[in-house]
Amino acid sequence: MRDATFAVRDGELFILVGPSVCGKSTLVNMIVGLEKMSGGDLRVDGWPMRGVDPRDRDMAMVFQSYAIYPHMSVRENIDFPLKLAKVPAEETESRVSQVAEMLRLSVLLDLGAVRIELPPALVTAGLNASAGAPG
Repeated sequence: MRDATFAVRDGELFILVGPSVCGKSTLVNMIVGLEKMSGGDLRVDGWPMRGVDPRDRDMAMVFQSYAIYPHMSVRENIDFPLKLAKVPAEETESRVSQVAEMLRLSVLLDLGAVRIELPPALVTAGLNASAGAPG
């Protein structure tokens, strides 16, 4: 991985699109802290992220298939990290609704555990800066 420079503002959706094996997943994994960086610098709001545990980074990943946990509904997949972080139910519901509207998934929120594939050109790996963890 070399020279990836960009800014994602609070509430924005960041999407990486590119051919297979170009480093999308590696970059996302480094950003969220699942993979160690061998060099360079990663800052969030000016704060260095090296050594910051993934659960403390206030980020979440969204994959090509909406279902990170295929046995859960769309709503459960979106609200899962918020519940883990003990975000109050009213705030969780509000944030889930905002994200679902942004991603145009509102009509799918309460479907049971189903598999929905997004078009490959739409998203391969991404970060959702608006819902993944407490803000």
